[in-house]
Amino acid sequence: MELILLDESIIKLNSEQSVKNQRILKEQAGHRLSIQLVKFSPNSKFLLSGDWQGAVKIWHVNHSVIEKYATIFFFDEGIEGLNFSPNCFYVGAGTESKLFIQGLINGQFTDAHEILPEEPIRGGIFTFSPDSTKISVITYDQVMFFVDIQSNEIIGSIEDIPSLGGSNSGILAWYENYLFIGLLNGSIAVYSTENFSLVKNLESGHTDSVLSLSLMKDGADMRLLSTGADGRVVIWDINSSSIVSRTDPFERSIITVDAAIDSKILVYGTDRETFIWNNETNDNLLINLSNTTNSTVSISPDGNIIARATDTNNLTIYSSQSGEIIQKISGREFSVTDTLISKTGSFMLISGDDGKIHIYDIQTLTEINLLKGHNESISGLSLSDDDQYLISTSYDDSIIIWETASGNVVKKIENVDLPSAVSYFSDGVQSLVVIGSASDSSVRFYDLYGKLIYKEVIHEDYIHQLKTHPNSKGIFSVSDDKQLVYWNNKGEGIKLIKSYQEITAYEISEKFHFHFLGGNLNLEVWDTNKLSLVTRFDLYEPISSLAISPDEKLLLIGCQFTVYLLELDNIIENKPIFVSDHEEPIKKILWDVQSSNVFYSVTIGAGILYYEIFSSDQLKKVPEQIFASKVDENIQSPISENKILGEYQVENFDINNVNQLIANEYETIGSEIKKIARIIQEEVPESQFDSYKRIIDNMKEMQTLMKKGISYLP
Repeated sequence: MELILLDESIIKLNSEQSVKNQRILKEQAGHRLSIQLVKFSPNSKFLLSGDWQGAVKIWHVNHSVIEKYATIFFFDEGIEGLNFSPNCFYVGAGTESKLFIQGLINGQFTDAHEILPEEPIRGGIFTFSPDSTKISVITYDQVMFFVDIQSNEIIGSIEDIPSLGGSNSGILAWYENYLFIGLLNGSIAVYSTENFSLVKNLESGHTDSVLSLSLMKDGADMRLLSTGADGRVVIWDINSSSIVSRTDPFERSIITVDAAIDSKILVYGTDRETFIWNNETNDNLLINLSNTTNSTVSISPDGNIIARATDTNNLTIYSSQSGEIIQKISGREFSVTDTLISKTGSFMLISGDDGKIHIYDIQTLTEINLLKGHNESISGLSLSDDDQYLISTSYDDSIIIWETASGNVVKKIENVDLPSAVSYFSDGVQSLVVIGSASDSSVRFYDLYGKLIYKEVIHEDYIHQLKTHPNSKGIFSVSDDKQLVYWNNKGEGIKLIKSYQEITAYEISEKFHFHFLGGNLNLEVWDTNKLSLVTRFDLYEPISSLAISPDEKLLLIGCQFTVYLLELDNIIENKPIFVSDHEEPIKKILWDVQSSNVFYSVTIGAGILYYEIFSSDQLKKVPEQIFASKVDENIQSPISENKILGEYQVENFDINNVNQLIANEYETIGSEIKKIARIIQEEVPESQFDSYKRIIDNMKEMQTLMKKGISYLP
């Protein structure tokens, strides 16, 4: 990994303090999972790659060398569609259910927006219009929508589209006023984009499914290329709809084709082979024969280089003239699954989905040890109070207790049934390893010899996190079942809070008596004594991690791509302050245990940002993006039982009354959102409107969320 130092940014807090951040460890550059699609930009300056993990990366092409990158999208579904607009001002990326458009102006990215978020679209099957103002995308109801990119409004549609031959964006081609679609029956449907009707079908080219399409110039003429499951490549004359050339059938399906738009060179491939075809000499050159599965192939429009990826997550660049490999970009070795800073603050632990644990010196960020003992992804890490022991859990059904200093295995506990979370617990009398099981949603207590002491099932779904009480009084657990549960040292559990969302992150403040529950939409703050909801912050981004500063004055909020800080001294008046954006999803945020002025964020690609809080006159103005929801003081945790355990007591409540209160608040918020959007549209001058575009996009997203919000009520 590369140690780097980037320009720092400075953010103002409410208390006249500021936060500066510096990237100190660069993310691994490559993809983690198999690359599904690659696509060069029309100007040959950029290359897109999308993988099965949902990551879309953009690479800069400098004199046929691929360099630099940024992760511009990260979905929770595999990538099935990638494309540039013809003018290179937009990048499109789609999954099986979503399609996003990202602006790209002079190499700089503008805000992304989702295309038709309320429609059942097949987000991977789309293409841009020749003038780059529209986009076409198909739905699962076999309707092709034509959408204005700027307004995100449907301007036309075609119903009853026949079954498609392919399953990604390569099955469509848009030339002038015609849209070409490869079909399952081996033909190519041609539709008018002016009156949205069928013009003709191109038949007799293939005897089986058409799997991909591409456009190519042949002198003054424009050609359409098609490949099929029959193993043929066909070149069509667009004007006459006649076949110009057709290869003999290959023994395997030709799944992908691309052409250098102003060149005689085209490239095509099966799931094993890659060929270069010179249309002028009719020569075919095999440039790749692999035992691994190949994905789509792309050739730079200037005809110089070819990109192809495999399911081994590597990206290979070939010379289109010689067919020789000129560059290989290796995939990343692992994605981060958990991370910790030692109690002494001297080292950081990072675990991966490769089953390994990396230990870094906190000062130099150099790797000082690598622990190998698990066979599958590591699900959790925990340290003993004195850092002497490290506990790791893995989806290989094991727990390992390590001696931290030496890296030796003290004890391996097997047959644990999918441990999803872990916490070391010591009350001064006994030391225990506590885990949550993804198999039966139980919480289990083991001694350090591997003996199961207690086991109880209270949760009804996946357990995300276990956290030891700050004073070692017990353990807290949170789950997708929306419940916060407290466990004492005898393995007895009690339901404390039933949230209004699936809980993905938890933190507690003893000083201010707050439970913090993070979910897919917002941050909830609950009173630890009354078990009543104090306030809620609507972040509209999944929360992955929460962390209280050592002095308990600040709460770190790690969302999917964004870090916020919340000052706790006046939580009703304060709002979370934006600190930084990340290109890749944040796995965890961590305080330096020795200081309440230093913290870190770690991405799934093992990129680390360092932050320092200080007093300064250098301030960066950040627009407020967080809305504090109104909360009725009478709302209490919807738990339907009376039970006393230790210091906690839970009372009954009227669930229908609570649901009605929440529904009323959703209606109020929705109304306010519409007012804000209307003010911007009516009052902001056209010359300044781009500055407010992100707010408008957020408003539209909020309106969509409002419609779905009531479904989250218990």
